[in-house]
Amino acid sequence: MSIAFDKLISDLQQNSFFAGFKYQKSESAFVKESNGRKLRIRLWHSRDYPISVIKIHPQYDLRFDILHRWYERFDFRTVKDQRTIFTLSFDECHLPDDISLSRDDAFYVDTDSVNYRVQLTQMQDRIVKSVTEIDNRFKTVKDLYDYLIVPVLKGDKALPATGSCWVFVDLALCKYVAPEVYPEFRHIVMSQVEQLYKKGEPNIERIHSNIDEMLDFLETANLEEEARRRKSNKVTEKPETARKKSIYSDREKFQKIDALSKPVEKKFNFKRSSWARWTTRDGYLFNADVSLNPKEDILFFELEVKPIYVDDLLWKIYKYKRELKPFSLRILGVDAVMSVDILKSQWRLDGDEGYAESSLTSALEHIYTIIEEAIRRFLKEHPNADTYYYYNERWTDQMLPILMLCHQHKYDAALSMLNEEISKGRNGGVVFYMPDDTQKTSFQFVKEYILNQQQSIIRKD
Repeated sequence: MSIAFDKLISDLQQNSFFAGFKYQKSESAFVKESNGRKLRIRLWHSRDYPISVIKIHPQYDLRFDILHRWYERFDFRTVKDQRTIFTLSFDECHLPDDISLSRDDAFYVDTDSVNYRVQLTQMQDRIVKSVTEIDNRFKTVKDLYDYLIVPVLKGDKALPATGSCWVFVDLALCKYVAPEVYPEFRHIVMSQVEQLYKKGEPNIERIHSNIDEMLDFLETANLEEEARRRKSNKVTEKPETARKKSIYSDREKFQKIDALSKPVEKKFNFKRSSWARWTTRDGYLFNADVSLNPKEDILFFELEVKPIYVDDLLWKIYKYKRELKPFSLRILGVDAVMSVDILKSQWRLDGDEGYAESSLTSALEHIYTIIEEAIRRFLKEHPNADTYYYYNERWTDQMLPILMLCHQHKYDAALSMLNEEISKGRNGGVVFYMPDDTQKTSFQFVKEYILNQQQSIIRKD
């Protein structure tokens, strides 16, 4: 995949827009920095089916150094790690309120396809549009204040319910831009901090005993001078409470995550099989993925969904004689139908302390609480699995929407979409070798099924 991704990056760099950024290969990111303001386009990517397809999740990050550098002296992380933290992060599914939303945050680019240039251009144009609007929207810290702080003061927006970095960034932002309302905003923030502390939010627990010292420094410091002074510091500098080299190997970290995840998954009614973590609700199959980056001590978590019936319908179309068991084949099986991403986020652990049983259990419970909230929101928006429909033009596999249309007896629309997929040289995922030595693709099976259903309707009429 690295060769295909390198080709994609090389082609992006030919665009004059990306030429204004410096590419950081280690982060798969384009970065532009000026006067203490950093804009980053990070391209999270993975291999999809077929192997020439790259699934790309663009992430758009913005950082104002003046809001972060004063806090470096108190943070347990190295300065190098701290300066990878951004003030705001967006993706195509979560953009600022007045920027039009996309239905999905992923792009699918097939570097071997005749449509590669079209797919690349579509992704490139979307990224340029989103980044340009974010760049224009947040030119100054005053723009950021209007976006983050004013709605909270008006009672139109709630403060975050997880993490702790936002506490000091938001307070610094208010003090710097509007010191006259700082006392009022500090009261709102500290009320939220105390509520989170009582609930056992692990990041708040870590900073709670030192929060008065941090606020005393913030309220007496000149943020501009502090940012200028620390700008000259080398990123190898360690703060007074710097994290030591981990006492755990990567393997030990993975083992701790795996062992402590089991009771948490059970608590939230998730089952596991191999790498799959799944639960069923109201006719839907939800699959959660929680993975660890042991070098950065970050837990990445995602949630995807599809109606349960789609895999049953596909097996019926294939005329398989065996039952679709175990249930996890709907996720792990080679025939499994693609799901829809509805959540993608991350959780940073507190160094080695974060791997202590109580801390790690608390972090995992918070992650699954976020996952549970995402499930509830989805079910509120889409209560009926039989009528739920999803289509993403960037997908290279449209089996899911085709099966949804079949389930809803919209055979004409299903056939039209299927024919378009076949015209693009797609096969639906699997090629079967038949008893008569011929080959038959997934889409050929589905087309045969649709035509039979249409004929059945005609005969009934």
